[in-house]
Amino acid sequence: MKDIELASLLVSRVCHDLISPVGALSNGVEVLADENDPVMRDHAIALIAKSAEQAAAKLKLCRLAYGSMGSAGDQVSLGEARDALEGFLKDSKTKLDWRAPAMLIAKDTVKLTINLALAALDTIPRGGILRVTAEDTPDGTTLTASGDGPMSRLTDDLRTALAGGFEFADLDGRRIQPFLTGMIARGLGGEVTLSQDGAIVTLSAAVPHSETKAAAA
Repeated sequence: MKDIELASLLVSRVCHDLISPVGALSNGVEVLADENDPVMRDHAIALIAKSAEQAAAKLKLCRLAYGSMGSAGDQVSLGEARDALEGFLKDSKTKLDWRAPAMLIAKDTVKLTINLALAALDTIPRGGILRVTAEDTPDGTTLTASGDGPMSRLTDDLRTALAGGFEFADLDGRRIQPFLTGMIARGLGGEVTLSQDGAIVTLSAAVPHSETKAAAA
């Protein structure tokens, strides 16, 4: 039953992320159908194009963050995570500072990278800089995502969700994403650590090589 509840919460999260661009797309189609003014039709076409682009970018990110990933093989490039985040953040108040190499790693580690970034993004609700790094060490891969913004915040909800401290009955569309992030990290043999230095909130996770290789085997 918990698997069904988890899936339901993730679907709710995806729907929440998509409702805005899909709604704008629908509005643009309605205007285009009813409007004869060339200027208004041009505005409607521009709205449709932008909304379709946003919806596609969010779907791509959701596939990497919550899906099984359709790429052939057991490993994918971290560059896919970078491209998905760049598309997701396009035209937003948050800029991506990507400092991770385009190395091939296990799919679940890429999934963890995306989810760490999304959790860090929630710490800067007014925008700022989302910084993502990855380092291959003798012991494993260390992933870091940090939010640096004027209204950065490290909430108790985020701490509890990442640590898996919520019961399923207490989870909602906002808490499910960091809750999943913690689940993925622990499943890979690591855990998410949190810290705040001034306006910078940092989330880190170390994935042991043994777990990375096992996931890719």
